[in-house]
Amino acid sequence: MSRSTQNSDVIVSELTPRQGAVLRALVLRYIESAAPVGSGTLARSDFSSVSSATIRNDFSVLEAAGLIFQPHTSAGRVPSQLGYRVFVERLLPEAALPENERHTILHQFSQVEQDVDEWLRIATSTLAQASRSAAVVSGVVAPQCRLQTFELVPIDTARALLVVITVDAGVMQHIWQLPRNVPLIDLRALGASVAFQCSGKTADEIRDSLRGEETSSFETLMKRELLSVLESYQERQWSVQFRDGLANVLNQPEYSRAVSDDLRRQRIVDLLNVVEGGGLLREIFPDVARQRSLRVLIGEEHPDELRNIAIVLCPYGTAEQMVGVIGVIGPTRLNYQRAIYASQYISSILSYLIQELPPRLLGEEFGKMAS
Repeated sequence: MSRSTQNSDVIVSELTPRQGAVLRALVLRYIESAAPVGSGTLARSDFSSVSSATIRNDFSVLEAAGLIFQPHTSAGRVPSQLGYRVFVERLLPEAALPENERHTILHQFSQVEQDVDEWLRIATSTLAQASRSAAVVSGVVAPQCRLQTFELVPIDTARALLVVITVDAGVMQHIWQLPRNVPLIDLRALGASVAFQCSGKTADEIRDSLRGEETSSFETLMKRELLSVLESYQERQWSVQFRDGLANVLNQPEYSRAVSDDLRRQRIVDLLNVVEGGGLLREIFPDVARQRSLRVLIGEEHPDELRNIAIVLCPYGTAEQMVGVIGVIGPTRLNYQRAIYASQYISSILSYLIQELPPRLLGEEFGKMAS
């Protein structure tokens, strides 16, 4: 159980059922309207048997718990980022995507046969449409980067070409600046020896094998260079493969009607850094895939990168074969309900398609994406 989940449990346990219901209703109303929610609004729309005064008392309790706040005097209340967290983890209404939307999404996938690249493109566009936010998807990645073989080709007395091939059909060519005093005549033989030792091993296994080896030996230096190539390849594989729906987010009031041009500009820069830059996502994707569980990131939990941004990430694929991550990005006033259920639904489709794809074809498709 994560620390945030434990905190949510404690907070919810201290609320009465009605206070929890008031928080849920307030979050849903704010997501829909982007305007502070007053006690009178909730009394009329969600709690017809409860007075506005009673709801204001509940507001006071929720404010004291840090779940909602009043943006300015005489305004209604809006959820805090802690309030969103409690809503997502403990108060989210259970509801699948409407049947007509599920049918439309399935129909789009059914138009493409055995083309992983096109499946991911469709997944991104349909998720952006279903969530009404931005959507991203990583490529399909082997659970572990495993070396098939490599070859060392001398170029001149100072350089050699490393041609590295992974089990998942990735091919990398890397120029290696050679250590001094290595006879060219020995390079191919030494390369063949290291290839024999490392073929079939993962990057982690090669790293483990380096422990205790003489750091200055040529074979050890070659293994370190090989490991560096594999690690770089692994990192690139977790880059965002496709993205869509950025306009959906930029049309949201947080971006289109910000209180000042400076604030609007900063929010757009932050959003583009996440969606287009992809550095934060590249760091998070592997852990989401490894944990095999949905993850929701909200604003100030990652203050440097996210601030006013929320991200929903969902793994797809099979742990034994190929894995990836699909996700939704938007303001913290994200429609979490649609984002989560749409991500899970489209993830399940991708997982099924990848599991059913013949291994030979999956390798061919993955090789195309990795090149």
